[in-house]
Amino acid sequence: MKKISFTIARIVVPADMEVAVVATREAVSTAVAYIKSKAYPYYSEATCGHCARAVREALERGGIDTSDHPLYAKDYGPYLEKWGFSVISSSNYTPQIGDIRVFPALKEGAAGHIDMYGGDTWYSDYKEGRFPGPLYENTHYVIYRKI
Repeated sequence: MKKISFTIARIVVPADMEVAVVATREAVSTAVAYIKSKAYPYYSEATCGHCARAVREALERGGIDTSDHPLYAKDYGPYLEKWGFSVISSSNYTPQIGDIRVFPALKEGAAGHIDMYGGDTWYSDYKEGRFPGPLYENTHYVIYRKI
C-alpha cells in the first residue's frame, strides 16, 4: 500500500497520522479505565498516599514504559513531557479525559501530588473531587495532556 502525504497550511501530515491519533485515544482510555478501577472511593491515611504509583501504573497500562519514572509526584512534569504530554493553560480550562495535574510539595520534603481526570472527576489512588484536598485548592499546579 502506498503512503500518501498531503499539506495543510504548510504542515506535511503523514497519511497514517489518523491511526496514531486513534491509538493515543485508546491508550488514554485504557489508562483512565485502570486508574478508575483501582482508586479507593475516598481518601484514607491508612490506604492512600501513593498517588505517583497510581498514575504511573495507569500510564503503564496506556503503553508508556515507566522504568525510569521519577520517585515523587511533584517531579513528573518533565517526565510527562518526555513522553509527549504538553502543558495546557489553566486559563478557561475544561478538563479532558486523561489530563494529568502535577502539584508541588506543600512543605519541605513532601512529595507533591499527581492525579488524572477520569471524565467525571479526578483520580489518583483515590477518587477525588475538584481538588485532592482543601490544602491544594489555592495551590498552583501544571496540567498535562497527551496530544
